[in-house]
Amino acid sequence: MERVVQVRWHDPFPLIYNAAPSMNLTVITAGGEGPEARAMKWGLVPGWWKQAKPPKLTINARFEDAPLKAMWRDAFRGARCLVPALGWYEWRSESRVDTRTGEIADVRQPYFIHLEGLAPIAFAGLWSPWIPERGAEPLLTFSILTRAAAPGLATLHDRMPVVLPESAYEQWLDPRQKNDALIQRLVQEQALSEFQSYAVSTYVNKPQNEGEKCIEPVEKVRTD
Repeated sequence: MERVVQVRWHDPFPLIYNAAPSMNLTVITAGGEGPEARAMKWGLVPGWWKQAKPPKLTINARFEDAPLKAMWRDAFRGARCLVPALGWYEWRSESRVDTRTGEIADVRQPYFIHLEGLAPIAFAGLWSPWIPERGAEPLLTFSILTRAAAPGLATLHDRMPVVLPESAYEQWLDPRQKNDALIQRLVQEQALSEFQSYAVSTYVNKPQNEGEKCIEPVEKVRTD
């Protein structure tokens, strides 16, 4: 039987088909009256960060390293979140025949990875508030956890997001759960690994391109 997760929404959020780093995206956290959805900037900045510029390369965090590294450690133990999505993209170098010249060229072919029937998914993430300057409002930021790719996706990339089933949401979000070993075991035992994928147009390669065209199978897209 289908279950429904009750979430308190603070604002209406648009459906984004081509999310990119530094964008504000929907993130679900634990709240006083149950899970809450807020807009957060993709690229975690820990609360203790003192530099004017945020750190680089924090859109993803390796699940294996998160409990050990200062950048992620506090959030892993008490500020975990879920990032709702329909799927994600990966790119693979492939050879293609140019229909205009007949020459063979290498292209970076994007693929859309998803559950059967485009069922909604939730990435396991970490979040943190950061005050960029004295007197400023806190900036809410987040990162998505990654793990080794499932066998069916290894030809596209050696890593993949950690995708949790609905049965794990409550425990993952619970800030009272601070035992690293139990949190890691939750991911190891329950993270989803059976996904489907298909090629999409290079239209998705430009972050400014949006809409359902981003996830249409490549054979249905007439132009890039």
